[in-house]
Amino acid sequence: MRILGTAIRTALLAAIVTLGAGGAAVAGPFENADAAYNEGDYATAMAFWQRLSDQGYARAQYNLGKMHYFGEGIPVNAAEGRKWWRKAADQGHTAAQFNFGNMYYFGDGVPKNVAEAAKWYRKAADRGYARAQFNLGLMYRLGEGVSQDVIQAYKWWNLAAARGDEGAQAGRADVAETMTRKQIVEARRLSSDWTIVVD
Repeated sequence: MRILGTAIRTALLAAIVTLGAGGAAVAGPFENADAAYNEGDYATAMAFWQRLSDQGYARAQYNLGKMHYFGEGIPVNAAEGRKWWRKAADQGHTAAQFNFGNMYYFGDGVPKNVAEAAKWYRKAADRGYARAQFNLGLMYRLGEGVSQDVIQAYKWWNLAAARGDEGAQAGRADVAETMTRKQIVEARRLSSDWTIVVD
C-alpha cells in the first residue's frame, strides 16, 4: 500500500509539473488528435479536439470546425463548423479568420458582405497569413469592401509574395504597371515598416 501511495504522489507531482510547463500539458492530446486524424481515425481525433475545444484551445476549435464543416467522419454540419471557427477566429486563429473572410466574401452561411470580408482578411493578414494578404491586396486593387488603393494593393501583395505566394507576385507586377515610381517607393516602405500583429 505504501508503494502505491508513493506511485500516486509521484504521478500527481508529474502532472502538476507538466501543467506548470507553459502549456506543455496539451501537447500530448494535440499530438494524439493529429495522429488519429492523419490515420483516418476521425472519431478519436474528434473526441480529443472536442475536449480541448471545450477548454478554449483555438487550434482544437479550428480543427473541430473543419471536421463539422467538411463532414470528416461525421455528416456535414456547416453551421456547427462555422460556430467553432468563430470561436477560434475570435482568439486570433489566422486560418479561422481567413475562413470567415471567405464566408462573408462569398455569402457562405452568412449574408454576403465584402466590407466584413475585408475586415476578417485584415485580421489574418495582420498576423502574417499569406492567402489573406493576397485577398486583401486584390480587394484594394479592385476597391471591393475597401477604398481602391494601388499602394495598399502593392503592399499586401508584396508581403504575401515574400511568403512565397505566386499569385501575389503576379498581382504585384500587374499593379506596379499602373503606379508611379513614388507610389511604388511608398508601397515598399509600408511593406518594410509592417510588423506582424500579436495580441
